[in-house]
Amino acid sequence: MNSNHKQFYIIDDDDMNNLICKMVISSAIPDATVMTFNQPIEALMHVKDEFNKPKHEKVIILLDINMPEMNGWQFLEALEESSDLVNDRFLIFMASSSVNPEDKQKAKNNLHILDFIEKPITEGIVLELSKNYFQESTA
Repeated sequence: MNSNHKQFYIIDDDDMNNLICKMVISSAIPDATVMTFNQPIEALMHVKDEFNKPKHEKVIILLDINMPEMNGWQFLEALEESSDLVNDRFLIFMASSSVNPEDKQKAKNNLHILDFIEKPITEGIVLELSKNYFQESTA
């Protein structure tokens, strides 16, 4: 297991935001793997498939709230229904431009969401996430 490998999934229906996030993450952490999904159902199928793989690496998910066909809250509900291992594999952050205080409170109250991050994602945010949530090898 390579505990230094950093993986990010960006789930947002805004293609431009996905591109910018991917560029910011790649600039901050050049060796990171970044996957983007502009359709939450496609992302959910991919994430569910990850539960079947014998990997133990954590993945940071940057999840938008307001998306058509399935919003961020519905995505979380579907993920929670499919496995009780959500927190073992995924570090989920709501990444949204929502200014609704109810969204922030709902994120804070959800056991699977580690934090609410306001867009835009910056290199500083990415480096802080990496520092706080990915184990670094001391060897």
